[in-house]
Amino acid sequence: MIKILETPKEFMNTGIISNYPPHQKTTNIEAKFYEYIKNNDAVSSKFKYIPIQWTNYLVQNNKDGSDALQKFLNNKLENEQMYFTVVQYDGGPIVDLKNCIVFSCGGMFNTKLENNTSFLPIPLLSDPHKKSKKGEKKYKASFLGRDTHPIRSELLSKVKNDNDIYIEILEKMSISRKNEKRFKKIMESSFFSLCPRGYGPASYRFYESFSLGTVPIYISDEFHLPYSEIIDWDKLCLLINPDEIFSIQKKIDKILNSNLYDEMVTYGQYCADKYFNYDFTISYIINTVSEPK
Repeated sequence: MIKILETPKEFMNTGIISNYPPHQKTTNIEAKFYEYIKNNDAVSSKFKYIPIQWTNYLVQNNKDGSDALQKFLNNKLENEQMYFTVVQYDGGPIVDLKNCIVFSCGGMFNTKLENNTSFLPIPLLSDPHKKSKKGEKKYKASFLGRDTHPIRSELLSKVKNDNDIYIEILEKMSISRKNEKRFKKIMESSFFSLCPRGYGPASYRFYESFSLGTVPIYISDEFHLPYSEIIDWDKLCLLINPDEIFSIQKKIDKILNSNLYDEMVTYGQYCADKYFNYDFTISYIINTVSEPK
């Protein structure tokens, strides 16, 4: 069985359900993985699992709890032991770890990769949307969200908002349930969804795009792409660096004027069904840390 690091209750609140995205009704991947490990003792591993509920703790404490986390880990982690942990928080665990694999949904831009610590990306998942009947596509591309990063500001200045491309900037901190329905409807009515990075390099929008039948255009200075050993990302999305934003409309037209678009949608939905879900993500983590049989 996988050994679990004994962890204080203050770092172990698994019951919080985030109000973002608004359609989320269940716990996040950190809590789901912990529940799986607690109830499955058939897996053997040289790694010890750090079960800290990073996202719930750091959000509740507005990141101010990182000192307490660091103190606990400094006292608890053994020099000769290998560890792993699962993090959804958009900057990684923030604290310094050692001898640890971090399975991260949102990158590691606030976390040092030192002391034999490595990072493996996993998808930033939410509960699946209810499927709608296939309707007519109204927009070539769309974006409904907040301006939370300079790349989003650059996108707004360089991509024309007209009858073909729908862009709407929201002022509030998060998308409301009312806006969530519009968000879903607009995305389903679009050939492409514009997915500029926000605070972190990953976004829910990117993975929602596949299941909602559109092709994401991932715009970032740092691409967070899990499962690259089994997924050919160039076949299901567009990857755009900030200095390529001006070319987005030309790239859209080129794909729409070829046979590529339907192939990208089909492959994207296949990957969404097979790989971008909690069950596969948990099994991927388990297989990575398991002892060979």
